[in-house]
Amino acid sequence: MKNLLLYGSILLLGVACSSGETDQETTKVTLSGTIEVSQLTARPVSQGQNSAAYFTIINGLKSADTLTTMESQFFEGAELHESYTTEEGLSGMRPVGNIVIPSGDSLVLKPGSYHVMLMRAKRNFAAGDTLPLILNFSQSGKKSLNLPINRF
Repeated sequence: MKNLLLYGSILLLGVACSSGETDQETTKVTLSGTIEVSQLTARPVSQGQNSAAYFTIINGLKSADTLTTMESQFFEGAELHESYTTEEGLSGMRPVGNIVIPSGDSLVLKPGSYHVMLMRAKRNFAAGDTLPLILNFSQSGKKSLNLPINRF
């Protein structure tokens, strides 16, 4: 029964996160010498449930960098996922491996596309709260974020 509830929650969140588009959205940026993250937000979540986080990663380094993992002390797991739609019109989401962000490009994580899947919250997060999240990059190391919780 627990597995049925867990899979049902994941499926519902996948439908909520999906708009059918899975193309990586990138934009050329000026090199600043750092990885920057902007437009941070995450969905409210109840303890034991899943949520999603969205933001834009800007690679201002002179070389590509790879987003390898992410973590939050308030969730049992965090993974990079992408939303998709099958030829039959069914929506879903799936984990993706590392994602390379070329030098001078940005990667947009948004509903219906790439997003961070936050699994099994250890506490409630309501609109107005802040959620700590750590991104791990192959070249630039750890990047600590504080995402505001917003209703969608």
